[in-house]
Amino acid sequence: MRKHIAIDARSTRVPTRSKLCARQISTAMQRGRLALLGLILVMFQVGCVSYHHASIAEMSFRQRLTVETDGEIRVAAAVLAADEARKLFGADLQSHGVQAVWLEIQNGSHSTLAFFMRSIDPHYFSPREAAHLTHVSVIKPFYEHGIFSLPMWPLLPFVPLRAVTAAKANQEMNEYFDDSGIGNELLSPGEGIEGFVFTRADAGIKKIPVRLVQTS
Repeated sequence: MRKHIAIDARSTRVPTRSKLCARQISTAMQRGRLALLGLILVMFQVGCVSYHHASIAEMSFRQRLTVETDGEIRVAAAVLAADEARKLFGADLQSHGVQAVWLEIQNGSHSTLAFFMRSIDPHYFSPREAAHLTHVSVIKPFYEHGIFSLPMWPLLPFVPLRAVTAAKANQEMNEYFDDSGIGNELLSPGEGIEGFVFTRADAGIKKIPVRLVQTS
């Protein structure tokens, strides 16, 4: 008995050398484009710096306010966790020894009261000082990991671009910290203040002594 097996010649055709070369060139070009795209993204990340932060309205720390009253005077406070501060201020305050404390003071008395920041922490940070500690560095990425930073050195020509964008980001950070923080204040009868005090970081439960001095 004879068997006849038909084979589709197209399925067994061996690619010619020219087609193999064309495929290799095409694959190499695709890999080259991906590598170039990756390099552009790295250069963009290194050279272009921007500042991002959340808004107070997005945060939930006010839900755990500790409230104290003394007659017609109301004081409320909440300490931000490290991840909350990182989200709200767009910076790692904890790693720089800074802890953000939200403070609300309402003067319902008939006297003018003076609030002093030193009553909370004698070594407190002003909003601008706290911002400066967390500023974006222009050259830090090129040395912060020691020898492992060497792959970043070919991107040194982009330092001028990074300097320009970092200056803008740091200025935006200064403004946001200034807007969010409070300082020494005089509170007239019926007046209130709220904002952040930047204190030294403490582990565990934090005591927040608030001193109000009657001036009239």
